Amino acid sequence: MPPEEAGRCLALLLPEREADAAIELERLQLWPRDEEAGNIPDLIADGRRNGARFRLILEVKRGGGALRSGQAAEQWRNFRRVGPGWETMHVILADHYLRQKRALDQDDETRAGDPDLAGWAERRSVLLWSELAARAARHAAAGQTPAERWCRHVATALRRVGHVPFDGFSVLWRRRLATICKDYLFFDQRRQFRWPRKGPRFRAPIFWQG
Repeated sequence: MPPEEAGRCLALLLPEREADAAIELERLQLWPRDEEAGNIPDLIADGRRNGARFRLILEVKRGGGALRSGQAAEQWRNFRRVGPGWETMHVILADHYLRQKRALDQDDETRAGDPDLAGWAERRSVLLWSELAARAARHAAAGQTPAERWCRHVATALRRVGHVPFDGFSVLWRRRLATICKDYLFFDQRRQFRWPRKGPRFRAPIFWQG
């Protein structure tokens, strides 16, 4: 895949306000080796964006996993790029927004005044897997370029493992109504309502996550 096409795929991980910037990818490192770094990220991507050198630090959490205390702060301290012409973005890709947000806020509180973390809060974001699935699906609409075809495969793979974009309660209800009525009995033989022993499984929206 050409560097500019790969950069379009990489931009899916950035906050919406920065996703339109063109990135030319130069280097990818999975689990970068650093003898002095205790907490290494899952991915580091280097390239150029809007004429400046750009680095993306990515930490991935699956299921209910949350950041450990100090994990993200150490990643930023050890792997960010500083100096003229450099900008760094730190992204946490996870299922639960609030769990990661609490861990990040705790790092801010316990390491207040640390000069290495100056400006970190403005250069980090938490991205949900479901939102990544939605972005990939939107980007794959045409399916003509290598990046668009790659995004289509990503969206399909995420959907198969249960990461479906949350489109609103009305859409969610219509999508699940037939399955709910088929799999769960809400009335007994006397036609009296009762709670099912095993309830429907929904992926909670962000504001329900604890």
